[in-house]
Amino acid sequence: MNFKILLASCFFCCCICELLGQLGANIQTPLQSFCSPGVDNKSRSRGIEFSYQMANVGRWNGVGDGINSYHLNGIESITFKLKAPLLLKPDLKILAGYSYQPEDIEMGPSLGSSSPILLPLDDTRLKSHGLALYAIKSLNASKYMALRFKLTSSGDYDGFLNFERAFISYSAIAAYGIKPHKDLEYGFGLSFSKNPRRTLVLPFLFYNKNFNDKLGLEATIPTDIQLRWNMNKETNLLVGYNLSSSSYGVNLATDLTKSNQTDQFVLRHSEVQAGFSLERQVVPWVWVNFKGGYQFNLNTRLEGVAPNVEDFRYRPDNSMYFRVGFFISPPRR
Repeated sequence: MNFKILLASCFFCCCICELLGQLGANIQTPLQSFCSPGVDNKSRSRGIEFSYQMANVGRWNGVGDGINSYHLNGIESITFKLKAPLLLKPDLKILAGYSYQPEDIEMGPSLGSSSPILLPLDDTRLKSHGLALYAIKSLNASKYMALRFKLTSSGDYDGFLNFERAFISYSAIAAYGIKPHKDLEYGFGLSFSKNPRRTLVLPFLFYNKNFNDKLGLEATIPTDIQLRWNMNKETNLLVGYNLSSSSYGVNLATDLTKSNQTDQFVLRHSEVQAGFSLERQVVPWVWVNFKGGYQFNLNTRLEGVAPNVEDFRYRPDNSMYFRVGFFISPPRR
């Protein structure tokens, strides 16, 4: 873990040096009075999105003595996202967002003799509802700021939202962007998140560049780096990787009708998905998307919500994954 942190820190410092060099370069004459995020020919923005994903076929290996391993038939997930404008001005845009991203875990039998703590999750829908607010403010013709606030309720609860400690989390992102011209954009920001077990503040960089009319780079470092090929006006192909993570409050009591706080855990998993994504326009405003590749599982664990509750670590097998869906994307103009 220390080596990974050192490597990420070195990479981060190199990117800072690159950005400082860009800041000192001559900035071209702006093409408009207000700065609009995004370079030309970038991957499509999504107002409404629906997709289905399957991953994690293999084994869910327990780490440590007395922690069972399991057959894992797969984790199915659905993504529904919606963004709606609240205010649209040339220099200020405010949007509201809603997301629904449940997961269904299909587990096989336990492969050990210890207490099969994960089996209550078999065929359980872990829901995730998110409410978000976005704001983009143009500072001048080449600079802007962006903010996002999000509240998420995730777990095996009943109903729409649950504000119990095990299920609720908060996050915020603040970013500062510089766009010298229509083919280059870069900047930096901070990401804040708070959940039942920890509070994190992490820096990030973003760098978007068109090398020509067909080839471009879209990068949010270190979580998402994609090389983009604009095959034509209706088809985009992206190749790269993205880092993702999810957490769900779960109740693993033997008798669910008599559960208490010591039976509440947070199931957390993170992974890197490397592969390609193809987006294709089928009719004006409507695009289809297919994504596939290989998933590397980084960290999966059950963390007790109450103090002094034992954590359980797991290492799922790496596996292939695929995602298919469609989204609504208005014309860029």
